[in-house]
Amino acid sequence: MVGRKIASVEGFNYSPALKAHAGEVWSYENLNHWITNPQAFASGTTMAFPGLPDAQQRADVIAFLRAKTSNPLPLPEVVAAKEAPAAEGAKPAEGAAKGGEAAPGAEILPALAKADPKKGEASVALCKVCHSFDKGAPSPIGPNLYGVVGRKIASLEGFNYSPALKGKASEGDWTFEHLDLWLTNPQAVIPGVVMAYRQGKPETRAAIISYLKELN
Repeated sequence: MVGRKIASVEGFNYSPALKAHAGEVWSYENLNHWITNPQAFASGTTMAFPGLPDAQQRADVIAFLRAKTSNPLPLPEVVAAKEAPAAEGAKPAEGAAKGGEAAPGAEILPALAKADPKKGEASVALCKVCHSFDKGAPSPIGPNLYGVVGRKIASLEGFNYSPALKGKASEGDWTFEHLDLWLTNPQAVIPGVVMAYRQGKPETRAAIISYLKELN
């Protein structure tokens, strides 16, 4: 796979999202981007795997794929990064996002005001594999999410939450801010939780939360 053109295996029916990258190659950079967050690399891809946030794990996966390639691309040279001098008196914002975007949880309220719950409903299609969204419906693998906004964490009666989530039961409710952080990266919010889904786009998170807000 390493060095192969994207969406190029003969006879395989790739999704339109990956076909859009057909002129590119599975370089180390593209593989790293893909394994970090498939949806961020090719929005709309049918790949359900949420990605690996740990850089060392991604490097290990790519090294394994390279070993399964007859004539792999040469490994990139390691270049030491130089730290840019900080402005005098300036302090980095804790948890600040890249590219000038607000950190998750910080701007969810203004984003909610513009969010479309219909788009949020479409975005949770994959979530329905594990969750139900109808009032009174049984919980399949994950808890029923009807009424989750404002509900106490790990409080749905009769559902067997993971120890990681049970440990957060005393930490309050599923506020808009908590939900935004959770959807961004559940493992970062509660290490050890079994939730695999991650959503890197702020506008999509806002739409999902707007949809959940209506289920109440």
